[in-house]
Amino acid sequence: MGLIRTVRNPKLSLFQSAIDDLVLRAQQDVEQVRPHLGHPMVLAATVLSELAHEDQDLPDQPPPEVAALGPQAATTWTTIKLLHQLFHARLEGNNDLAQQLEDDLKDSTVDPGWIEALAAYLAYFGPDGKLRDVPYIRHQKPDDFVLETLPPDATVVIIGDWGSGTEDATRVMAQVARWNPDVIFHLGDIYYSGTERETRANFLDICNHVLDRSAGKAALYTLTGNHDMYCGGGPYYQLLPELNPSLPYRPEQAQPASYFAVRNKAWQFLSMDTGLHDRDPFTVAEAVTFLEDTEAEWHLDKINRFHAAGGRTILLSHHQLFSAYNGIGKLSDKAPGQEAYNPKLLATFQDVLAQGKVAAWFWGHEHNLEIYEPYGPMNKGRCIGHGAIPVFAAQTPYQLVPGIPNPPKLVSDPKTGSPVMLGQDAQGVYNHGYVLLKLKDAAGTADVSYYDEGNWNVPLYTETLP
Repeated sequence: MGLIRTVRNPKLSLFQSAIDDLVLRAQQDVEQVRPHLGHPMVLAATVLSELAHEDQDLPDQPPPEVAALGPQAATTWTTIKLLHQLFHARLEGNNDLAQQLEDDLKDSTVDPGWIEALAAYLAYFGPDGKLRDVPYIRHQKPDDFVLETLPPDATVVIIGDWGSGTEDATRVMAQVARWNPDVIFHLGDIYYSGTERETRANFLDICNHVLDRSAGKAALYTLTGNHDMYCGGGPYYQLLPELNPSLPYRPEQAQPASYFAVRNKAWQFLSMDTGLHDRDPFTVAEAVTFLEDTEAEWHLDKINRFHAAGGRTILLSHHQLFSAYNGIGKLSDKAPGQEAYNPKLLATFQDVLAQGKVAAWFWGHEHNLEIYEPYGPMNKGRCIGHGAIPVFAAQTPYQLVPGIPNPPKLVSDPKTGSPVMLGQDAQGVYNHGYVLLKLKDAAGTADVSYYDEGNWNVPLYTETLP
């Protein structure tokens, strides 16, 4: 199993991306498989990023997990520390320190090409050390970004936090392919930071390889997650024209922007951009994510008009409307009295939710499956971020955030009476999976099945959207 671990920090995620790329360059003549924790440099970079993310001092000697590598551990740890220091020295404009570090690296056994490759990642930052502006695309007319391309009685797959490039991701997509879906929605996050190489290798190449897309089947769409924006979002927007190229797809199936609608006369899927304002979780104004005012108005217009015409709306986002298991934004300090919901997203959609104009809302961000009972104005809120990012038992994904009054509750399995939760494999890693929707246009209903790798032939849970 090719595992990875991530940190929610733009600069550290970019450092992890850089190390991945450097390892791939070093492989050269061998098969270009996605680097993972089995590689010493990837493991050392991951441990370093986790320590730095928690503002811990980086020890001179390798931490226990790196030390377990054996005789190479000390050299690997020293190299990773030097590369990390070089990355930040160049980023912060400390050229004297950067030159000294480059000299140290060149005198070591490190491939000099690693220094050159690191420099390419600094291009994602401006001269002030901040990530460059995202090339966010805005609609000009109310009906912009509306794709009237959803087939009648469509088969739709929704999957979240899947773009890891791991062997697990390939296996999950192979299970998706057996349904021959008409449309696949990915709810965002291509790891580590949505670089140009990662958007292709960890996302598009796997989809094109596993799915039979040569006949224009399985139109593919992807939302923005926070990780997609960690390199400034440029590669994400460059990816969009390649998702459903004409031919074999029709020109109107192309994804035009980071928010859009895919619909037929009975159903519409509204995809929103919550990644734009979560590029750095340590900045409160960005961490409590929200929609641009113009985008929010666009979504409400689509919901209201489609509902008036007798249609049903399903909302899609990367970030959660609410959660019992993960702090949201400023509330992530788990202070007593915090609420479970994102107040900005709730304020945007509260009226249409309360009026029953939204059949369901699917989101990711948390690498977990959480099928909630009705909560506040939201009748069916579902977190489906268990696509392919490994979550370990020690991370306790189903532990309630302390201090939340009246937290949302998971639905119960009618057969057992217990809350529906993901299982674990023999190594203590939680299962991955996806959601399948079979739309019934005439009835105005959709059969929804939640699958995970505990048993690919029997859904973990099923329900019907009225």
